[in-house]
Amino acid sequence: MDEPKKVTFNAFDRNAEIEFSQRNLPHWFQVGAAMFITFRSADSLPREVLIRMQRELEAWLSTKNLPIEIASSLFGVKLPNHDELLDSLVAADRKQLRKLADQLFHVALDECHGKCVLKQPNIASIAANAILHRDGESYDLDCFVVMPNHVHAIVQFRTDSGKSIVGQSWMRYSARLINPQIDESGAFWQPEPFDHVIRSPSECHDRIPNYGNGDLFHANRSIRRVLNPQGISRFSHRNLAANTKRKPIRGKTLSEP
Repeated sequence: MDEPKKVTFNAFDRNAEIEFSQRNLPHWFQVGAAMFITFRSADSLPREVLIRMQRELEAWLSTKNLPIEIASSLFGVKLPNHDELLDSLVAADRKQLRKLADQLFHVALDECHGKCVLKQPNIASIAANAILHRDGESYDLDCFVVMPNHVHAIVQFRTDSGKSIVGQSWMRYSARLINPQIDESGAFWQPEPFDHVIRSPSECHDRIPNYGNGDLFHANRSIRRVLNPQGISRFSHRNLAANTKRKPIRGKTLSEP
């Protein structure tokens, strides 16, 4: 077996250069900092699910006496005064809002709405191979998991080209290969991924849950694939029984939960 790659995954550095952009979602990017990225199929959050998420967030906003239109701006049509609404919140409320919206988003994804074609081994492998293609060159993968309708990954980019790699190399390329396999055309992935710069070692444990059999799989060149009954595909070449430690962030060794 090949030796695992010797890569240090770093937490967000407040003193280093950071790039920020925003479409419907905020995007923070820092070269050399580990990022948690989620991208999902276009049918993964149908309208009725988005409405439910909006109502749940509205209920929370109402109990806090905060503007309930924030919910529709987050999960519906983004309002022109979206930024002003968020800026009107005190820091603690803004942080709690983002945490709750994040939770609603990921819980809804894990309910596996839509056609869930990533359950199919050949389709899941297309997504995985796209992610692995430039690993060790343009970026370093810590771990990733292919769910029935979305993908999670922890990755660290080596250059600022990382901003386009997810959309171009991962999503657009894999969609071109997936659509003929499922006899579809048009957008396969929802166009805007969710991303988060990891700020502490403990976040690695929180960001990719232990789906299915409780193992957290790590990425590398050659692929070992497991498809469990829930249709969750994980990819690794490591012998997990012999590798019980996570890679370090800022020199700290992270034990698996």
